[in-house]
Parts: sequence; structure tokens; C-alpha cells
Amino acid sequence: MRIKNAVLVSLILMASQAGFGQTFLMQTPAEGRPAFGARLMRPYFADADIDLSTLSGALDFFVNVPVGRQINLVGRFAFNNVSIKGAGRESGVGDLYVGLQSRHGEGSGLSASGGVYLPTATEHLAARAIGLLSNLYEFPRSLPHVLTLYTNVAYHYRPRGILLASIEAGPTFSIPTGENRGDAELLVHYGGALGVKVGALGISGELLGVAVITEDVENFGDRFNHFVDLGIQLVKGEARPALFYQIPLDDEFAEIDGVLGIKVELIAP
Repeated sequence: MRIKNAVLVSLILMASQAGFGQTFLMQTPAEGRPAFGARLMRPYFADADIDLSTLSGALDFFVNVPVGRQINLVGRFAFNNVSIKGAGRESGVGDLYVGLQSRHGEGSGLSASGGVYLPTATEHLAARAIGLLSNLYEFPRSLPHVLTLYTNVAYHYRPRGILLASIEAGPTFSIPTGENRGDAELLVHYGGALGVKVGALGISGELLGVAVITEDVENFGDRFNHFVDLGIQLVKGEARPALFYQIPLDDEFAEIDGVLGIKVELIAP
């Protein structure tokens, strides 16, 4: 398995004083009540002849539920779908993620998480490709016959006022399973986030990426790819929709103009 990907740095949506705001791709701070959500990321190709259907892209369903005084159970189900006019349709499930996340209350604080992407992804090539092109930052979700160990440490700076910031980092270790005869890979994601709150609306951006540690490359910079997310979200209430747009920053993804993301998070009362 060879994947060239890189740096995560995320500018995050903020929370109201009554709760946290979600993020686009960076892990959302855990709350003391159950949260459920869904996210669709739909790529737009530079080649106008590639006519994707509206629902082509990477679809994720996720849950974050308290299971202890300071621990939440996290789960994520991935689904990739691609339908191109004149070329047919293909879809497939991705790798199922199960993990734990610590929570630190509604102010500033440090949190840690860890889990595993189980090798449940189907081998459909086109569906896997659209999943990676739509969401390379969370690349383990689209890899068949790969078991991925994921860890993350994040600090969320949330003073009173309109400004919020976060940083996070962690290694990811992918292990081939079954028919996969590729190599195990060590990758590191890292990043930071910044946002402002205007009334009930949050405005923010994320700079994302993954660095491949174990792959042999001719140039050091080939280990990295970068992406920027910019968007808005509702930060109050039990229903928190978000709309964002991701822009690739590397020539390796020149065929992608951008990725439109829609995310909805529901918080139990």
C-alpha cells in the first residue's frame, strides 16, 4: 500500500457558550451527551466531461456517545458512491471505525482519542477512488484489506468571546490484511484550527494533510499533500448543519477543482 498524503492543520468551527461547534474533518470535541451526524463530500473535477451525479462522493455516518465520566465511544460508517453520465455507477462500503475519545468540558482543554479502522471496505476500484479523491485526509476509510490503528491528541482553546483555536496531531499505522500483499505504512496527521462566532453562526477554515513516514520518495516534499477547508455552520441548538468547500493545494490533485462538503450533527437534548 502506497499513499502520498500530508499535513493536517485545521481551522475549526466554534461552539456557542452552551456547547461545542463541530468541525469539518478534524475530530469534533466530545460532549457529555450523545451526538449523531452525517457528512457528504462531493468532488468537482477540472475536466468538464466528467459529469458526476449529485450524490457521488464520500458519505459518512457517525456517532459519539458518553460511556463514562470522561470517555465517549466513537463510531463511523463510510460509504463511497460514484455515478458518471455515460460510464455507469459503482458503490461500496468503507472501513468501519470504532474508538474512544476523552472529553474535557466546555472550556479550553486537552483531549485524546484512539481507535481502529476495521478492514470492511469493498474492493470496488471506482468507489474506492472517489472516496480517496473526496476525502484523502481520512484515507483509511476507503482502503480494502487494511487494518488501521488511529491515534490523536488535540488541544482546544476556547476563551469567552468570538475567537476559537485548536491543534491536533497523531500517528496512523496501516497494516495489510487478507489478500493485500503491500507494506505496512506509518503516517502522521497534524494541524491547527481557527474560527470566529458571529451570533449563532460560525465561520472557519481548516488546513488538512497527512505525512507519509515510511514510504521511499525521491523528494522530501513528495511525502506531503495539503488541503484547505472553508465554511460556515450553525453553532446553537440541537441541530447543527455545516457547509464547506475543500481546495487541494498540491499539483498531484490538479484534476480536482474542489470538494463540496455538507455536514449535519444532531445533539441529544
